[in-house]
Amino acid sequence: WENIDDVFAVDAAMWTLACESLFTDDDSYINKGADFNVYYDPEHGRLHLHQHDGNEGFRIWNQGPLYNKNDSSKPVINRLWQVPELQQRYLAHLRTMLKEFDWALLGPVLLGYRTMLDAEVQADTKKLYSYQMFFNNFTQTVNLGGGGPGGGSLIGLQEFVDQRRAYLLGHNVLNQIVPVINSLNLTDSSPLPGELVTLTANVDGSGAAVASVTLYWRSSAGRYASETMFDDGAHGDGAAGDGIWGVDIPVAGIAGETVDYYVSARSTSGPGAMIFEPESSEMAPLQFS
Repeated sequence: WENIDDVFAVDAAMWTLACESLFTDDDSYINKGADFNVYYDPEHGRLHLHQHDGNEGFRIWNQGPLYNKNDSSKPVINRLWQVPELQQRYLAHLRTMLKEFDWALLGPVLLGYRTMLDAEVQADTKKLYSYQMFFNNFTQTVNLGGGGPGGGSLIGLQEFVDQRRAYLLGHNVLNQIVPVINSLNLTDSSPLPGELVTLTANVDGSGAAVASVTLYWRSSAGRYASETMFDDGAHGDGAAGDGIWGVDIPVAGIAGETVDYYVSARSTSGPGAMIFEPESSEMAPLQFS
């Protein structure tokens, strides 16, 4: 998959799939294998999978997180999720999104939209449903009657968020215990050209034993490289087995160079569930220069 990652940004695609899965968007790659765009990033020379629209989301609260994994017509899912590391990367991103997928956070935003739209909906003389249905559907199911587009029973937004969140948090592929990355530290965040920089990660494995810790980095355009981190007392990591993992970042360190980096930790339990620091991984990595 590293060869694919050279030309197709795999981590970014896993974020796109996680978003489509979370909202169960019917017009999406993960569902229909349609309504998506592919963007070529000229700076990094890689393709990105982008959602085309999200107008058919908030639908099926109990759609599984690995929906369509075995559909060979969707290779970004079918081929890449066969790689355990990539399936766990996708699930880690979905767990991250679930932290903010909560009516306590989304409710004020969505109800604010209802307030903003309220007068316009009341004044609309060509709406396909009543104003009361519009108002109620933010919090409860309404039945528009008939079938097809613009008809049938539509789950309330609050109902969907509450039920979808509870379903995913309780799903066996998502409710895995993962290690905790407490902190990342560099020996120098502003090194001189040619100066060696060591990264250490404080990883708590008391809840989930740590199988591996990995640094991902890049100092130029293109995909991220990876380096295995060690807790053996021989990689600037303190004492062996103390929960501090270390590795030298293999960068020449020329003047003006910026290094993007992030770290993952995998557990020994189950399929090796992953966590990232920062949780945004390649979407918003850490940097030093």
